[in-house]
Amino acid sequence: MPQFSYTPHPLSGGHLLEVCEDHVRLTKGSKPATSVNYDDVRRARYFDIVSPRRHSLGVALETGQDTFLVEYTQLGSATQDVETYKEGIKNLLQSLQAKRPDLDIVSGPSTNALFFLFLFFCVIGAPMAFLAIAFLSEQDARQVGLAMLGVTLPVIWMAWTYRPWQSRRVIDPVTLRPKSPAPKRKQEERAPMPAEPWMGR
Repeated sequence: MPQFSYTPHPLSGGHLLEVCEDHVRLTKGSKPATSVNYDDVRRARYFDIVSPRRHSLGVALETGQDTFLVEYTQLGSATQDVETYKEGIKNLLQSLQAKRPDLDIVSGPSTNALFFLFLFFCVIGAPMAFLAIAFLSEQDARQVGLAMLGVTLPVIWMAWTYRPWQSRRVIDPVTLRPKSPAPKRKQEERAPMPAEPWMGR
């Protein structure tokens, strides 16, 4: 049973991730261990979120009633600890896929996070778009309207980027990167039938 020990955050204690064939167990410091069986997992999600101050990595296994979360917050440059964590979640996702080949591992924020981000940018972008259109309809204020429109378009684009109904990318548990679509097989070119020799009449 592979075991991976790491400290996910400077203010937290050590975590121990134990990956088994049919379940995974996580011990956080001195707290009781929590575990989840692969057969109970309904959705598996990997996230890799980069911001100016920190880098958040994690795996969320949703069972319908609860979410089993294995996360890591990296501040500054990479350390040996984060490399151990990455090996642990790779091992976890590979074990999960081996047990549950029917389950796709998707990437990105949770549906709730997407919904709130989408709503946030819509709340900002809708009034700005309304004012931009109002100014564009006035001949003396078209330059202001164009300037506001230039600011509004990126906000609208961000709202579209975080739309909750978008299809999720499926990742490869070995590389933790989106799977490339399977190449289409080219139809084999058949050689032309040899012409029958002309025998005359």
